[in-house]
Amino acid sequence: MPKVPRGRGSSRALLAVTILLLAFGATTSASGAVAQPHRSRDAPVVVIVMENEPYQSIVGSAAAPFINQTMIPGGMLYTRDFAVPGSLPDYLLMVSGRTKPPGDAPNLFSALGTGRSWREFMESMPRRCYAAISSHVVFGTNAALYARAHNPAIHFTKVTKTSLCDNIVPLNRKNFKLKSLPRFSFVVPNECNDMHTQPTNDQCPMWNGQTNTGASEIALGDNWLASFVPALALVATVILTWDEGDLADEQVVTLAYGVGVTPGQDNAAFRQSGLEAGLYRHFDLGSSPGRGATVRALPIP
Repeated sequence: MPKVPRGRGSSRALLAVTILLLAFGATTSASGAVAQPHRSRDAPVVVIVMENEPYQSIVGSAAAPFINQTMIPGGMLYTRDFAVPGSLPDYLLMVSGRTKPPGDAPNLFSALGTGRSWREFMESMPRRCYAAISSHVVFGTNAALYARAHNPAIHFTKVTKTSLCDNIVPLNRKNFKLKSLPRFSFVVPNECNDMHTQPTNDQCPMWNGQTNTGASEIALGDNWLASFVPALALVATVILTWDEGDLADEQVVTLAYGVGVTPGQDNAAFRQSGLEAGLYRHFDLGSSPGRGATVRALPIP
């Protein structure tokens, strides 16, 4: 869990964290102290998915100081996690254990159902349960700002044809508040904040109404994480991963950070279906479907 430094700069650091918490809708005590985090088993779990960068492009990158100087030293880095080619197959693998599941296939979202609170937060999605292929474009490009291919829940009829579809919401200030996080959140930044596409003006709109600025896809994504994760990690267990790497081996960065996480490295081999298996285990949902039934489960505190 991130620590507020003590000493000469401690007051300034505490003020910065407090401002972040208030911006997310969290609360402080009457004395102004930041509310204490949950115990790990009771803490919300938040999965954040980034795009299209292999492990070697992220770990050690000067363009990603927040990931390399804060999240990796303070989190658990899974050094051998492997995806499969293609965005949508990976997103579906993470929640169903299959790369091409039928619409009525078993999946994490319907397994959570109404018994355990959950939401899928999609940045730049126009409205709740939005079923269209895309919306808006990244400035100066033909890439969609919101893409249905990065929204796994919308592909399952056990979600879309039920009241559960109301849990697929835009990531914005109204919907995303730290003080009322569900047990599970699946967060997907838009296509210039997730390292997918670089805007020609180096600027990308953000869920909180601000504008992200960065000279590269990696810089934009790292900046977005630096604005989103610190306050979140005080109250939740954050699992950060990428949808795909490169065709050579599809190795991607996956790391756990925040509540309940002991810093270190895990060098065991994992697959993206291992995230599904780990989430099924964490939430006591029984056997995970598809490939999740046979792979090593990603440990989730």
